[in-house]
Amino acid sequence: MARRLALRLALGAVAIALLSIFGWLTGLTILTNGGVGGARMSLSTDFLTLLVVGAILLESRNRDRRFAGQPAARWLSLAALAAALWFLVGDALRFWSGKDPVAASGVSPGTAFCFTLLAASLALRTGSASHKLYFPLLLTALVPAFVAMIGYIYDLSALHSLSFFFDLSLPTTLTLLLLVAAAMILRGAQTPLRVAMVSGQAGRTARQLLAASVVVPVLAAALFLLLARQGVPVAIAIAANAALLVIAFGCLNLVIASLLERSERLRREREHFNNVIIENTPAVIYLKDREGRYQLVNQGLCDVTGVPREQLLGRTDAEVFPTEYADTWRETDLRAMHSEHGIREEEVAAHGGGIQYFLSFKSPYYDDSGELAGLYGVSSEITERKLAEQRLADQNARLALLDQITRTIGQRQDLSSIFQVATGAVETALPADFACILIYHADEEVLAVSHLAAHSTPLGEEMSLATGARVSIAGNRLSRCVFERELIYEPHIETLDYPLPRRLADHGFSSLVLAPIPIDNEVHSILCVARREPASFSSVDCEFLRQLGEHLGLSVAQGLLHAELRNAYDDLKHTQDAAIERERLSAIGQMASGIAHDINNAISPVAIYTQSLIERDLAMPQELRDYLAIVDGVVRDISATAARMRDFYRARDSESKRSQVDLNQLIPQVIDLTRARWRDMPQQRGIVVEMQTELAADLPCISANATELREVLTNLVFNAVDALPNGGTITLRTEVSQSESSGAPAVDLYVVDTGEGMDAETRKRCLEPFFSTKGERGTGLGLAMVFGAAKRHDAQIEIESAPGAGTRFRIRFPVTAIQKMPEKHMAKTPAQALRILLIDDDPAVLKSTLFVLELDKHKVQAEGDSRRGIATAEAAAADGRPFDVVITDLGMPHVDGDQVAKAVKAASPGTTVILLTGWGQRMDDGKQARSNIDHILAKPPQLEELREVLAQVGAPRD
Repeated sequence: MARRLALRLALGAVAIALLSIFGWLTGLTILTNGGVGGARMSLSTDFLTLLVVGAILLESRNRDRRFAGQPAARWLSLAALAAALWFLVGDALRFWSGKDPVAASGVSPGTAFCFTLLAASLALRTGSASHKLYFPLLLTALVPAFVAMIGYIYDLSALHSLSFFFDLSLPTTLTLLLLVAAAMILRGAQTPLRVAMVSGQAGRTARQLLAASVVVPVLAAALFLLLARQGVPVAIAIAANAALLVIAFGCLNLVIASLLERSERLRREREHFNNVIIENTPAVIYLKDREGRYQLVNQGLCDVTGVPREQLLGRTDAEVFPTEYADTWRETDLRAMHSEHGIREEEVAAHGGGIQYFLSFKSPYYDDSGELAGLYGVSSEITERKLAEQRLADQNARLALLDQITRTIGQRQDLSSIFQVATGAVETALPADFACILIYHADEEVLAVSHLAAHSTPLGEEMSLATGARVSIAGNRLSRCVFERELIYEPHIETLDYPLPRRLADHGFSSLVLAPIPIDNEVHSILCVARREPASFSSVDCEFLRQLGEHLGLSVAQGLLHAELRNAYDDLKHTQDAAIERERLSAIGQMASGIAHDINNAISPVAIYTQSLIERDLAMPQELRDYLAIVDGVVRDISATAARMRDFYRARDSESKRSQVDLNQLIPQVIDLTRARWRDMPQQRGIVVEMQTELAADLPCISANATELREVLTNLVFNAVDALPNGGTITLRTEVSQSESSGAPAVDLYVVDTGEGMDAETRKRCLEPFFSTKGERGTGLGLAMVFGAAKRHDAQIEIESAPGAGTRFRIRFPVTAIQKMPEKHMAKTPAQALRILLIDDDPAVLKSTLFVLELDKHKVQAEGDSRRGIATAEAAAADGRPFDVVITDLGMPHVDGDQVAKAVKAASPGTTVILLTGWGQRMDDGKQARSNIDHILAKPPQLEELREVLAQVGAPRD
């Protein structure tokens, strides 16, 4: 407050100086002499004013720790002092030499003298011994300015123009008064004016008296001059002046006395009120000076510390309390005194053999002059709250530990690992000196040690509590834990006389907790936890162990249930393995049906042209005829393979297609068919794969489908080649053997390679559909087809392999006689030529079939669109010359084969409809029977089958 007032007064002086400078610059005399004529405020005076104001402004910021105000102010004050002395001494020397000093410098000696005193006072260091001259110097500078101001007020020029030495202009006079007042207020705390600067009643009274002491004499002097100028005798004027002064000061004394009496009464009331509050509040209240000495304490502090008030007042914490507490409190006090708004902090004190906690607020307090006087503090006891917080923290820590243990044991299913995790966590994290699990045996009424924590294992052996040790529960408190599911806490087990606590006490343990581990309504086991310190388990610890026992019970129950479910699952898995395996293999059947249809369509022209060449070209060389026979056999194998793609092991009508197969004759065929794969392709990469055969003599034939066996052997050879990336040997071997179960004769087919081999996991899964170790190259179907074919032939597959040791496949076929089927005599050509309508959307199939039918002298009309085919058939029927036979595909755009057959039968019921389709193998099922179709043939068509059907049709119509 005082500093702000000083700053405002200084800024007022700056405003006057700036107006004076502006007057000199613009020639406005009124701004330099105040409009009263006479002396003018010079530019030198303006310069001195700005220097002094700068010093005051700098010192007013001295409280800002970021700015060293007072040192800078002192240097500026010294600069102002030097300038003032220069003007003062220079003017005196010019006067003594007979010159006009005012004309020379522009500053009267009186002005320079006042600024010299003002600058000298500001240059004094605060707190130094010379600072006692501060107020006298300012008063000395104030007198000439005040006298000059009286002269301007009463229009007495003699008071402001005594001679050249004392010639003060009105702006200069006002500037000096403002600067002296600002300097007095700036350091008012170190001057007699401090009483007028306090904020209380004393300050207000002092300010009122100070104003009265200035105003009353001025008014008295004004009265005296007024009477004298009116011609009143001097004696009467003096008497009137004296009467005015007596009356004014008498009234002033009465007012002062009233104010003092009221101030004293308010002080006593306020002090009593404050004492009542301070003494009766439960909080601890105290006031300390800057050295930490107690200046005020309330009864609460005395009660808390147990120290009387008289022993506290005037003494520091170090003189009364233990050093470890006093040093901490003093450090907090210093931080509070140097803080801006105080600090709030928790403190600890010893009382009555225990620890008390306080929440203290400490803040600096300043005296009436604004200087730091010490600190005040208010402390509230929070011991109960801190203890509650500690209990809550302990409980949260235990809950976190319980959660950690629960999540850990939740990942385990066997009892051993569950108990091991629980005892280990209790021993290390609770912590405990001993922890174990005892399982209850109801038939014997004993507890058996099941698991011990890691560090408890050697202790258990010393105490005869190793794994398997038994403890009786008869006639002791253990029975309450087992039968009543009660947690047992023994804080002093040395006083107990039953086996378990006695063993623990003999080895230095003092406290024990037994927590039941229940399953449903019965105790399965007990968690035993012990510590060496007596009564060392808190209520939080006991509750934690109780909850841990409950959680362990749930985990144990889950583990037992999991074991039962696992056994049941294993039993179920064993019973379902065959069905699951069959479902895996049959999955490809649905997906591959479309592929089989496309394959059959694609190979149909090859089959037709190959069979036609073999039949028609009798002059063909035998070697070429043999090659064509192999191609025809391969085409038939491809067709059979495509038909089996949808189902690897489903028993179908393959029995009717079986024949006596000699494996020794089949193996060379497969070697020739696969030669490009095992010899030519590896040689392109500089790799050599050797093919060896070891064929048993007098090998009996087996009842098998030769096409499927060729496929099996081909897939096994291909897999063997893939297992030889760096070359090696493949051996195909046959042996005569017998069934291990029945002893019946059997034939073994071996495919052995010296390749990379397989690990146990790969060997276990290699027969699964879509399982492959070849990356993008593999489909995972080859060995699955082998497995399906073996199943259909009642054969057994055995696989021996190890990484780096190669692989050996053995397929054991039973030797059984096959019933001879009556031979069918296929007609190579029908007795008579027929009129045939051929409908197929595949141009290659349409052209090749048309070619072979025309070779057999049939009259054939071909249509590549089913709708045109229906129109052609209907037109022929309408003309009375229906077709003898309509051969149609099944899957065609717009109108399929069934609709074609229906339309043909509607137009000509006597026309024979033959369905020639790539889906033929799937349509043998009765569910797929077509009422309008007379015959179903599969693609690729076999000419003898087609001719047999056409031969059954009969003579053509006219």
